[in-house]
Amino acid sequence: MKIRTYISDNKWKLILILLLLLTKSGLQLYDFPNSHGLWFLRIGIFLTVIILSLIIIRNWIPKLITIGLIVIFSILQGQLNLWKIPTRKYAIELYKDNDKAINLILQQDSIRRIYNRPLDGLIVENFQYGVDSVLLNDSERKIIKSFIKTTDIIEIEKCEFGVLFIMRRFIDNGYGLFFVTKEQLEKIEKVERFRINGYDVTGFSKITNGWYYLSFT
Repeated sequence: MKIRTYISDNKWKLILILLLLLTKSGLQLYDFPNSHGLWFLRIGIFLTVIILSLIIIRNWIPKLITIGLIVIFSILQGQLNLWKIPTRKYAIELYKDNDKAINLILQQDSIRRIYNRPLDGLIVENFQYGVDSVLLNDSERKIIKSFIKTTDIIEIEKCEFGVLFIMRRFIDNGYGLFFVTKEQLEKIEKVERFRINGYDVTGFSKITNGWYYLSFT
């Protein structure tokens, strides 16, 4: 089959498919921190495009060519890492608006975990796995409590490799923003894989200076 004939016979159908694929790609610009919902939507669009191709394109050879092009186009879209654009913006604004709270957490070496309970309030654990009420004074606790309440952060994990600001967690899987220093990054690069307080790291990608996107299980 000639390419010109294939295109002319399916021009408007291919334009429709291309528009759907561009919509799928554009959703990545709104993909953080609400990744799960939009991820399912993008998968839905991809499957819709495949099914649509099988329905509206005539003959099997053009169908297979179209599906092959869809797969190739989707792979190329993934290589663009468009999701990093909103993630980078979020990380920069998060630090800009909450630098006092974040710096308190980064500078306090004895902190292991921080989270907020509706009844108990702010819980701060030390590296002896115990709840510690003296690591932070009342003023510092108010700053960090406000930080957690007014952002998408649900828990903070700190270890020798850096500080993980958890934003989403479902059962044992989740993701968040991970802050590391140059020294901590060098330590990470020396190990084959690393854990954060019991969480196995499944994904680790640089967003901007010092900030990484991290997924875990």
